[in-house]
Amino acid sequence: MASGFIFRLGYVFLLIRLVFLTLLVLALHRLFGPVNRDVAAAMVAFVLISNAVIMVSLVLGYAAPLLLTSSDYSALYPDEQLQAQVQFLINLQVQGDRAAQIFSLWVMLLGFLMFKSGYVPRLLGVLMMIAGAGYVADFLVFFLLPQVDVQIAAFAFLAEVVFPFWLLVKGVDVAAWRSRALGGG
Repeated sequence: MASGFIFRLGYVFLLIRLVFLTLLVLALHRLFGPVNRDVAAAMVAFVLISNAVIMVSLVLGYAAPLLLTSSDYSALYPDEQLQAQVQFLINLQVQGDRAAQIFSLWVMLLGFLMFKSGYVPRLLGVLMMIAGAGYVADFLVFFLLPQVDVQIAAFAFLAEVVFPFWLLVKGVDVAAWRSRALGGG
């Protein structure tokens, strides 16, 4: 309650992040679509579904402080019940965010496309597939082994940092991309 503005600002940034993720995957579809159109389309679909699940979970989390600030609710429930309901909504948001991780399969598909493309280093594709597998493993551990507190995808940053820097510094093999894009590869 004391940090309401920061709480709301965080939600705005999370929504903006989803917009940028959508734009990013559309650009990646354009870049890697010539490698395999079906896999690239599946990659986009997984991101869009993931974004939808995350948006629903954000609404649940955003509703939490509304319970505390609305006089309509505070008049109906004792403080302990309000606090429990707020915590429940925040926990639902976490569960929703974790549920969306299953759609991190898109990262594995991106890695596959990178590996097969011939216009970025194959090692980057392998790293991206490992990162995607880590996200999916985190999903499975969270839901199937809730007593285990481990972040398997903590290493995923390696692929997620190296790939954009590779694109900025080296770019793609334009001749190989053109060959694929024009149907010659």
